[in-house]
Amino acid sequence: MKGKFLSKCLILGILLFSLLLTGCSGGDDAAEDTQASVPKVYSNLTLQVSPDTNPNLNIALTKGALIQMSAHGFTPKAKFRVYLGATGTDYKDPVATGKTDAEGKTTTFFSIPQQWDDGQPITQDELLIMVESGEGGESLTLKIGYLNE
Repeated sequence: MKGKFLSKCLILGILLFSLLLTGCSGGDDAAEDTQASVPKVYSNLTLQVSPDTNPNLNIALTKGALIQMSAHGFTPKAKFRVYLGATGTDYKDPVATGKTDAEGKTTTFFSIPQQWDDGQPITQDELLIMVESGEGGESLTLKIGYLNE
């Protein structure tokens, strides 16, 4: 009985030691660089934007993704519109509208549609989200990946 217990403890100790060594190893830098360029994929996303947000987000959204977008730093008490498009397409109807508060903040929700306003399916692998505040004075365009699954 005592021998089985010691044997189990020894095996457990070896497993824990090997996990510790694996966790402490430096890893392959090339593999880390490759992983850093792969976008994170979301089906629901909370997005924080301001006029100085980097336009090249390293994210991808899936068809029908629900986005909660919080914005700050825009013109106070101004109309706020969010458009969805792709390179070479026109921005038509906004996917979300609202008004910024007295501090230039707003929160809005919208979904990535399955097709464009004209009924054509979305086939592009990169979409653009354009945030416009005021009477066309402030705008921000964000690039995101799109997975049409």
